[in-house]
Parts: sequence; C-alpha cells; structure tokens
Amino acid sequence: MTQWVMKSVKTPCFIVCLWLLANSFSPCSGLLNPSLWGKKVEFMIRPCVLQLDKDHVVPPLKEVSVCLHLRREIATPEWTGFVYKAPGEKSVELGLAGQNNQLVARLFGQQWPVAKDLPLGHWQVVCLTWSSYSERLRLYINGSRCLDAHVNASLPRQLVHNGTLTLGASHNKVDGVLDLEDGKELLGFVSLFRMWSQELTAEELWDNRCVDGNVVSWDARNWDYKTCRLEYDSSLQCAWSRYNINMKTSIEQQHLSKPVQSTENVIRDWLGAVFPGSFSIEEIFVSPPSQVCHVADTASEQDTKEVQESRILEPNSTSVNCISVNVLVLPKTDVGVTQAEIFGNLSVAFTSGQVNLQADPGSLCVRPIGLFTKGTVTPPTFTNTSAGSQTSPDPTDLVTLTETQPTLGAGIHPTGGSTTKEPFEHNSTGKGMSPTFYSVNMTLKMNVTGNDPGTTIQNWVQTTLWEVQLSVLHFKMLTSIYRANSASLKLEKMAELTHEKIFTCTFNVEDVDSRNVTATQKLIVDHLSGNHADKGILVYDKDIHVTQIDPGSCPEDTYVSFWGQYIWPMTEAGNTQEMMCEKNHEERASRTCMLDGLTQEAKWAKPNLKACKPIITISDLDAVSVTANNTADVVDIIEELVGGEKVLNDSELNSVIQKLDEVLEVGSVTPELGGDIVNIIGDILGSDTDVSEVTNSILNITESVGQQMDFPEEALNVTVPSLSLSMVNVDKNDFQGLTFGVSSFSAGKAPETFVNHTFVSQPSDSTVASISLPHDLQNFFPQGNNKERIQFHFYGTKDLFQEPESNWKLDSYVVSASVNRTTVSNLENPVVVTLSHIKPRDMNEKVKCVYWDFQKNKRKGGWDSNGCETIPRNSFDQTTCHCYHLTHFGILLDLDRNPISEADQGILTVISYLGCGVSSIFLSISLLTYLAFEKLRKDHPSKILINLSIALLGLNLVFLLDSWLSSLKSYALCITTAAVLHYFLLASFSWMALEAVHMYFALVKVFNVYIPSYILKFCVLGWGIPLVVVSLVLAIEMDAYGSAVTLDSVDTQQGIDLFCWIQDDVFFYVTVVSFVLLVLLFNLIVFLVVLVQIRHMQANKPAATGHKASAMHDLRAVTGLTLLLGLTWLIGFFTWGAARVPMLYLFAILNSLQGFFIFVFHCLMKENVRKQWRIYLCCGRFRLSDYSDWSRSVTMGGTGRTKENHLVQCSVSVKSGNTSSRKVSDDSDKDSSSNGVLYYKRA
Repeated sequence: MTQWVMKSVKTPCFIVCLWLLANSFSPCSGLLNPSLWGKKVEFMIRPCVLQLDKDHVVPPLKEVSVCLHLRREIATPEWTGFVYKAPGEKSVELGLAGQNNQLVARLFGQQWPVAKDLPLGHWQVVCLTWSSYSERLRLYINGSRCLDAHVNASLPRQLVHNGTLTLGASHNKVDGVLDLEDGKELLGFVSLFRMWSQELTAEELWDNRCVDGNVVSWDARNWDYKTCRLEYDSSLQCAWSRYNINMKTSIEQQHLSKPVQSTENVIRDWLGAVFPGSFSIEEIFVSPPSQVCHVADTASEQDTKEVQESRILEPNSTSVNCISVNVLVLPKTDVGVTQAEIFGNLSVAFTSGQVNLQADPGSLCVRPIGLFTKGTVTPPTFTNTSAGSQTSPDPTDLVTLTETQPTLGAGIHPTGGSTTKEPFEHNSTGKGMSPTFYSVNMTLKMNVTGNDPGTTIQNWVQTTLWEVQLSVLHFKMLTSIYRANSASLKLEKMAELTHEKIFTCTFNVEDVDSRNVTATQKLIVDHLSGNHADKGILVYDKDIHVTQIDPGSCPEDTYVSFWGQYIWPMTEAGNTQEMMCEKNHEERASRTCMLDGLTQEAKWAKPNLKACKPIITISDLDAVSVTANNTADVVDIIEELVGGEKVLNDSELNSVIQKLDEVLEVGSVTPELGGDIVNIIGDILGSDTDVSEVTNSILNITESVGQQMDFPEEALNVTVPSLSLSMVNVDKNDFQGLTFGVSSFSAGKAPETFVNHTFVSQPSDSTVASISLPHDLQNFFPQGNNKERIQFHFYGTKDLFQEPESNWKLDSYVVSASVNRTTVSNLENPVVVTLSHIKPRDMNEKVKCVYWDFQKNKRKGGWDSNGCETIPRNSFDQTTCHCYHLTHFGILLDLDRNPISEADQGILTVISYLGCGVSSIFLSISLLTYLAFEKLRKDHPSKILINLSIALLGLNLVFLLDSWLSSLKSYALCITTAAVLHYFLLASFSWMALEAVHMYFALVKVFNVYIPSYILKFCVLGWGIPLVVVSLVLAIEMDAYGSAVTLDSVDTQQGIDLFCWIQDDVFFYVTVVSFVLLVLLFNLIVFLVVLVQIRHMQANKPAATGHKASAMHDLRAVTGLTLLLGLTWLIGFFTWGAARVPMLYLFAILNSLQGFFIFVFHCLMKENVRKQWRIYLCCGRFRLSDYSDWSRSVTMGGTGRTKENHLVQCSVSVKSGNTSSRKVSDDSDKDSSSNGVLYYKRA
C-alpha cells in the first residue's frame, strides 16, 4: 500500500488505555466519547445497516469530496462501497461500487467503470471528488488518480439535500422504510467515511488524510448503526496535530464584589489546567450566552456562527456559552487517542477560584481539522486585495503552509479583514496600501527538552509576531544539531537534547498595514528579543537582523487555460487581482502576486479558477492566439478538451490539429510539452474519432515532436496508450546499427518498447513489432554533426491508416523510423522490419509489406509496396520485410481471399456455437429415447441412427469445448483436442455414408442380400476408418494438429480466438476435404437413385390420398433424407464469389442444427416414438396402455396395418406397396425377422 496507509504512532500506555476505555461504550448515552476514529464496521456475518442518521442532513452541494477506507475479505460479483440517493429516488445520486472485477463510480444516475479492482485482505483508501464548476469526476485509490472523467453539462449541477446514505450496501427507501438491495453487499470492513463540501485535489486529500469531513464525519452522532458490529483496528491509527473543540459550557461566577476576568481568559485558564503540556491553545471563540447551543456539523453552519468579543464575567452570574477552541498537539498523536483524552479531560466539572465550569458532554465535539484560518499558528489568508500570500512549504517545515488553503473539518472562519464582495466588471487592482515585506535573520538560544526545536521555534515566532498583526512567511531553519528526515523530523538522540543549543533561522515578515519601516523593524526586534522563559528561548537584540525588501511587482501575464484566457495586469506583491470568469460572469477568478521565498521577488501564484466554468467547446480554441509564452497553456487546454475518449467531429479535429501545428511552429519543445502533445494524439487515436482525413497531419505532428524535443539524455521514450515515440541521439562515428522494438502491447495500454544499439535481423517470436537499421545508414547523416537523432514511432491502431477502395486491409500495427531532417532512400543493405499479425493468417492468405506514401490519394496518403520485399517465413504470427528506405511500415492482407467482415465472422461464430449447443441437447434426447425403449432399436436403420447420433454428439461437444481447451495453453492437450475433433468429424460422415449404403441395399437392390454380422461390420467401418486416418496423421506428422497461434505468444495477440485443429494444408485437403467430398458425392448419387426408385414405385401404385397431402408427405421425406445423409454439407463447396456470405450463413445454420433436425424427423414426428413416450412418460389421460401390436408394420408378411408406398413419417421410412418388398438379410437378427428378412423402414 502507498503512503496513504496511516502511520502508526507510539503513544503512552495510559493514553491508549484511556482511549480504549472511552470508546468501549455506546455513544448514545451522551456521556461517552462518540468518536469512531480507529474503529471499523464489519459487514461479514450478521446483517448490518449502516446509514446516515435521520437527524443529520446533507445540504445541497455543488462540489463534494468523499473518502473512505475499504477492506474486502470475500470476493463477490457485485459489492457496494457507499450509496447516496435523493429522497424517494431509485437512481444513485453519488456512489461507489464494484462490478465484474472493476470499480464503478456513480453520479446522477450515470456510472463510470474503472478497470481496477480492490485486492482482498488489505485496507484501501478510495476517494471520489466532483465539482459542478470543473465538471470533472475523479476517483483516487491510495492517492493515485484512476479516473478523471468529464461530466456532461446536461446533468444536474448540485447534489440534492436530505438524501439517504448507506455504507456497505445499496438501498431503496419505500414508504419511509429503508430496504437494502440483495446481492450487492460488501463482504468486508468500512472505516473513516468522510464527506467535504468542496472538491479537493490529490495533494489536498493527502494533506488532510486525518481531517474529519465538514458535511459527514466519522462520528457516532452522524450514523445509525444499531445492527452493526464495531471493532477496534490498530492499523487505522492516524497521527494529527490540529483539532477543533466545540462544546456548550456553563460558567458560574460566584459571590464577588466585582467582575474578575474575561470569558476567554477563564476558558484559556481552564483548558491550560486540564490539558497536558503537549497541547497548545491557539484560538478561542465564544458565542453570546444562550440557553440553546447547537454544535456546528457542517460548513454552512460554521460560516454563520457569530463570534463574541471578550466579555467580563459579572459576579453572581451563570452563563451558557458555545465555545469553539482550536488546539495544536505536538508531537502529534493518533486522532482517536487524542479525542479520547480531550473528551475525558473536559467531561468533568472544573473549579478555579470562584469560577465553576462544566462542559455539556452531549454537545462536546472534538474533530481533527485542516490548517487554522486564523490564530497564532498560521496567519490568516484573506481574499481581499491586500492579502498576504503563502508559498510552497519548505521540506524541513513541520507545520505545512499552503496557498489560500481553506479550513477543512470543523474549523472556525475568522472575523475581521475586509473581503471584497463587489462585482468586478473589469480587471481590478487592489485597493488601499500594498503590504511591506521584511527579511529577518535570527540567532537564538533554546533549552531543548525533547520536542522538535524547529517546530517550537517556528510556532513561537508566528505566535509572537501575529500579536502585532505581522505575518510570517517562508520560515526556514538554517542550522540544526539533530538529524531529521523531511517527512517527520524525528529526533534521533533525545537524551542528548536536554540542554541549551544555538539555532539560526530565517523568514520573511509581511506587514499588511504598511506601517513606518523603522518602527516596524523595531517592533519585530522588540517582540522577538528577550528571555522567553515559557518557551525556554533567549534572543539578544544584536542577533536579530531585520531588512526591508522590495519584491517589486508581478508583470502583466496572459494566462491561457481550460477555463479561458485571462490577462492579469501588473500587480504589486501582496495584492490579489480579481476578474470576471470568461464563461460565467457572475463568478470571479482571482490571482495573488506573492513573495517568492527563494528570490525575494514578486511572483504570480497559480490562479484560483475553481468558480469559473471551463471552455465547453473546442471551437473556442479558434479565438486563442498561440505565442511562445503560452504554448504549454494551450496544450493543457487541448488536453483537457480531448480527454476522456471524447469523439471529435471533423471541424473539432481540424481545430485541434491546427493548434498543435501552431504550438510546434512558435516555440521549442520540452519533454513535458512533447509528452502532453503525444498524449493528446493518443487520446484522439483511442477514441472513435474518424482520423482518416488527417493521417498525414498526425504523422507530421509526431515527427515534429521528435525532431524539436530538447533533452540532454542519450535517449528519451514517450509512451501513451496506442502510441510510442522513442528518440535516440547516436554517435555518427560509433554507429553499428540500431534496433527498435515493441515487446508487449495490448489495446488501451502503453506499449513496452526496447532499443538495442546493434542490428538484429531476427527478433524473438513474441515481439509485436521491430525495425532494425543497418550500419550503412550513417552515410546519410548530415556532415559536421557528431550526434544525430534517430526517432522511432509505433502506432497501435489501424484506424489511422485507412485507404479507401482497396482490396487490402492492414493486418499489423505500424512502425516507423527516421533521421532528423534527412530523407533516407536507396540503402545498400535493407532495413529489416518484422511485424506480428493482429490476427494470425492462414497459409493460403496473401500478405505483402508496404509503406505509407504521403502523396497518394490526393495527398491524403495511402499504402505502397515499392521498395519493400516480403520475406517468406514459416510462421502464422509474423511477417518480415526488407525495405530500402525509412518511413512508416505495415503488413497488408489480401481481402479477396478473406471477404468476410469481422461482423459477419462474429455472427457466424455465434450461430455455430448456438446451433451446436442446441444439437447436442436434442441428440442426447434422441439417444436416450432409442436406448431406453428396446422396441425402437430392433431394426437396422434405428441402430445406424444411434451410431450416427453418437458421432454427431461427439463432434458437437468437442467443437464447443475446443476454444476452452485451447486457452489452457497445453501443447499436448491441443493436439489431442484437434485429433479427437478430426476423428468425430470423419466418423460422422462415415455413418452418413453407411446410412446411404443401407438405403441402397434396402430400396435399390432387386434381389435379397444376405450379409452376415451386418451391423457389426458397419460398426467396424464407421468407427474404424476414421481411427485409421487419424492414426496415420499422428504417425506421419503430429504437428499437423495444433493451434493457428503459438500458445506461448497468446498474451501478445489481442482479439484472437484460439482453436485447435488441423494446421497443415496437405493433411487438411487429403484427410478432410477429399474424404468429405467423396462421402457427399456418394450420398448424393444414392439419394437421387432412391428418389427415382421411389418415384417408379409410386407410379405403379394408385394414389390413395390427395395430391396436396401426398406432395407434403414427399417433401418431408426428402428433407429428412437430405439431412440424414448430410447433403447440406455440400453448400460448403459453393461458398465463393458474391454469394459467399449468404451461403456461409445457410451452411452454418443447417449443419450446426443437424442434430436438432434428426430429433425432429426421427423422434418428434415418428408415431411409434411418440407412442412409447406416451406409454412410459405421460400420466393421466395423456398416457396410453401398452400397445402390443405397435410394430406389426415391421413384422414379416405385412399382416399389420399398412400405409401407402411413400417416404413416410418425416424420416427415412419406406414401405413397399406390393408383396415383392426389398429386404436385407442378416442372420444375426433372428429375433426381429423370420427367415432373416427385415424390411427397410422407420415407421
């Protein structure tokens, strides 16, 4: 886990015990600590409904930030982190969930999936931020931003108030009753859920990791958790030093003749007496006396709280006051421990002289907060035009200073200081006098007692000078006698630091009142010098050096950003400029001219544009002028606008391309700027934007970036999803060749590249793309340069390189190489380009090596093969090219040999798998029917049908399992699967041929045929011939079976469906195509002969039924024979030319459903089968009694009921209408026919 994991802190034993004791009771009593810090809520065994308390209302919010700690223990398909819903609504207003191994952020009924899952058994800090001003939804996991999505402006602009909030489960509220949704529960733990009323950046979220929310806090009074189990977890400790205490306090002044001291002093004495020495009382705010005192829970309530001036306590009086105190705790300790200690100290009555104080425990609220906005620790940061400014914190400072950092949590907003509220219609400068700045260098002596001396000195300086309205900026210790790290300044030898040491520090002072310089210098010296016994600090006058500094003014600056273009006028240091937002004039943008702590000169701070609406349309870019000073700002604008896979229309795309061209024309390209431009191109390529019209422009932009980028290193690589740019500065005199390659790439991810300073003619099989430059390329280097830049590009998309009206399609990714500002052609030795196919090709598919010609298609670009040779390789995955010039290279596939589109291929695949699945089910039913009922399988045709059904069932099942078995990446298993599939395919056609043989013997042969062991011999042929064929293939060439893709390289091939089958064309045509063709031709001949024979038989017998009924009967019989003999497979030989696609659809539908048709014609539509079902499977009036003479029609002599001489009953059923019936004799079946005679029939 990252730095977001809270650091444990060492706490004295008695404090830990006190915290555990105070947190071991229910908070509902009003006398105990309601803090939930350090506790987790379990969502494992018993039902848990953790919801926001009904008395705690979420206000309407235009910005929001939410953080919570999640720990999943058991993986589930769906789970819920938190859900906030509007009253009575089912859609999610704001929420976090998990679905299908990825996170899902939800806002206003919409959802944004994040391709990241939370691992089990570990705490994860997940934060969600949104602002209606920036229109961005962001998600952070352990401090790393995983989602930055644009929120459509048509969605609501604020969260509704008074909604319902649940953790760990989704919910609906029906008739005022909360109902949890099943199947979406979190199985794990939740802790530290907090909500703020503002959008926080990643840095602010980290800086305030231990700060409580100002909308919803991790406090028992905010939650209803009666059905949940709370547990203490030591890993949830969080050390913090700033706290706000709110409480209703009763102050009783006993009998005295005159008033004593102010309320504030009484409170300060009380807190100083009950708190330990590590607590510093920074600010005390006292409200007017009232019988009703509300503890502020939200930022809006804090804003309206009035602060009372210090009042003198009158004798014989009792008052109830709302007290708010800001406390600094150093060294900082765990939040839960500190809260317990404060609560314990303030929950008991206190008496000091004639004053009694009692805090109401039910109103007592202790919360960790952000930086104080006013007080002795950090000077206030005003928003008026003569405010002080803060700079970035020094790494050695323990007390962090931020620029205009708002108070988070329960901090009290300061009073005093005029705030500019008037609307500004134009740019405005500050009113009043500009502040005066001083530089102070001071040496002091200090008795070090264990606390961090740097922090103690800084706090003392800030506190002392703030008393005279002077602000301290850029405090820095110059010398120290201890070792410390920049994060925590942990002292290493505490025992040695117990005596007097000498320290030197420097800082700046800002006087916003601009008083007399000499008087102010004397004021600083007077307040800092002397013996400060309470802090153990001694400072002599001569050791304080105060110098006035004149930082000057910030120059006029044009700031171009996502929020518009703002021209900030020249402004003196310490002043803040305000101006109208470009889009929404009712809001204001502001920018402070601050003092730079390093240069001691005026410096513009970053503008505060949070209230401004961003530029919505890319068309606004046309009004932005590009200069050498604002190229980075323009690129930032474009990056914001095209981010989030936004689809650009032609006009927007041309605007973006034009601005990028202007950026590259006016200024140099830094690595940061070049990286941003490449990222923009990557975003465009990653979206569904049609870029075919601007291919040449995009290629020129990436080429220019590589040429103009200035970097001192030997090589620089910039990669974004679908695009990589590598630049190498080579030594002309030491050039031995150069190879660039992509070792791994998958859609949506940045490619992994490598550069080898040698010529590699044959890369590894797993390489996605590589290009090797020969050593004679140095002949093209410009004269006089020792260093020359070579750049390589990789484009992981086909959409950029489209050529209209071409019979070839791109079947590889594109790689290029170039030498800066040099055209390379007619090389003596070839450039070797090796590219992997996006989809493995068949051996009969034609490919060729090509390059992108910028002049083709009216200068829109197109593919050309001149100057490139395609080198034959015994590989389905890669093709090698030899080219004699440098440009963009790719591999084209001949579409004439593969005219099926990807959409048709997908549909045909679905039809095949669906049909095979259906056939498998109904073939199983057919087999069970014939095997279960003995009377159905007594004749030869039924036995042949059983064997054919077994072969087809095996074929369908192996076909359905083939892809899954292939995905296991086992070489032996793949060969076995392919061989078994081959065997069942041949067995199926063998039994179709034997069906035709039997039909020929029964219906065509004039004389009776006697064949001993008739069915046994059929079984030997039907199952033996395929076995011999497959065995011969395995014996001759085992590798004829396998997968079209090398199993080890599957991870580098995207969108590939693995399938184990015959991979050698010779074996395929000999053992499959020729075998199937012979069987189908034989079956077709038999089929035609049988039809002619039956036609003659019908002509010799008068019709007993109507012509219409007879025609329908014959049609069903012909259809049944066609499917039984597999004649529908003949369609496969006609899948060429213009009719290929329709014929393939017909082929896939009829043959994948062959098993289903067998069930229909030989089970469902057979009368004797239906009777057996009704005898044994039906109940009640649908059941038949045992019909003993059901098979009289198949006994000898024809004594049973006869029917007309037709192909009968929807299957291969033929009856002779005269006494000279065709028959086949088999002495092995005496029980079914007298004298070894059996009619061929399926009645």
